[in-house]
Amino acid sequence: MGNQYNVVLYGQGLFNSDQSTNQKQLEAIQNSGFTTVLLFTIHVWPNGDLYYGDTPAVQNGTVLLPPEMSTLIQGLREGGVENVLASIGSADAADFEHLKALLATTQGMQTLNKNFRALVDALGIDGFDFDLEEFPLAGYADTIVKLTLMLSAFGKKGIITYCPYNNENFWLVCLAGVYSSSGNRQLVKWMNLQCYAGGAGNDPNVWARQMRSFSQRLGISDPDAFIVPGYSAGQQSLADIQETLSGLVGLSGAFIWNLGDILSRKQLPVDYAQVIVAGLEGENQRTAAVS
Repeated sequence: MGNQYNVVLYGQGLFNSDQSTNQKQLEAIQNSGFTTVLLFTIHVWPNGDLYYGDTPAVQNGTVLLPPEMSTLIQGLREGGVENVLASIGSADAADFEHLKALLATTQGMQTLNKNFRALVDALGIDGFDFDLEEFPLAGYADTIVKLTLMLSAFGKKGIITYCPYNNENFWLVCLAGVYSSSGNRQLVKWMNLQCYAGGAGNDPNVWARQMRSFSQRLGISDPDAFIVPGYSAGQQSLADIQETLSGLVGLSGAFIWNLGDILSRKQLPVDYAQVIVAGLEGENQRTAAVS
């Protein structure tokens, strides 16, 4: 089931359970219409070890995840998923605090480089998503820029995305830093803007306007398309998600948080992918009628 939109699903705990559960997750996502799936989440320990949730993932360049995980990821691709990313961080975590310290030393950078490269090579993923929710954010701009420059060199496609829910100015400073540090190229592909829980009041078009008026160059030609808003399967109904998307302007995609909530509610991923597409189609039709 293909479509022109970036239809994104966060998979909390995806493929991190028993074989039967992993297979059921795979079958639920295959041919659902989701084009990007995120493995949630990678945690970074103070010594640079990587964990997938609570499961050891990479230590000193050695991958500890079961080899069948790469087979399951390949199964996603065979089922129509175009991009598979690993998200880093979460609420109530200290991952970016640890990353900040590691990126400040040569040894720490070498450890991160080795471990993230090993993860990418083992799983065959396309890139990374940054979910920084460690406050205050202000002290992490340099960390975000450094990590973007490092990890954009990894993965099949080198995709980097950010997942903010507040503080537009901080994230725009990060985008400007990436742009200026990479020879005036924007390495970040899009922003997964949380529009639920703490970000429930977010309007992606407002974030896009902030981009247009920002004092520094960002290297983003279409801010509305760059913002990919996200909605919660546990907090917002299918009808509400579709209605919200149809009232916005210029979007290229949207995301759903998260697979676990969908399945626990006895619903199907395809239902959420379809309302994203229907909402975006409605937005395009409304815009065309006005113009």
